[in-house]
Amino acid sequence: RRINYARKLAEERGLVLDESLTMRDLGLSGYHGDNVTKGALGGFLKLIEDGKVPVGSILLIESLDRLSRQGVTDCNSLVTQIISAGITVVTAMDNKEYNKELIDKNPLELFAMLMIFMRANEESETKRRRVIAALKDQCER
Repeated sequence: RRINYARKLAEERGLVLDESLTMRDLGLSGYHGDNVTKGALGGFLKLIEDGKVPVGSILLIESLDRLSRQGVTDCNSLVTQIISAGITVVTAMDNKEYNKELIDKNPLELFAMLMIFMRANEESETKRRRVIAALKDQCER
């Protein structure tokens, strides 16, 4: 589904789809930041730092909450690092674009992004608390 969306997006925009940079961080926590420290997202950030991801590239993700579920300041730093490098983030779920020009023109878009990150973090925190409670209950039984 995602690759078909990426191909369609590339075709619509007259872009070349670089499938060599397809990233999956299966089983790595976005809540703990493992997708950055141990996963493909961290590798992508390194490629950006090394100048190997051209300005004007697009990072296609399912949804912003797939990028990170850390606290809002960590999420802000992460997305700022990406868009400040001239990369546009596109979310497949709602076909929204986030880039430096857009956010500089309409800072409320940054606020909207931060709200999505806050919700994702709160959702993960709630799940974490529920799992801990369930495990404690099992141990007590």
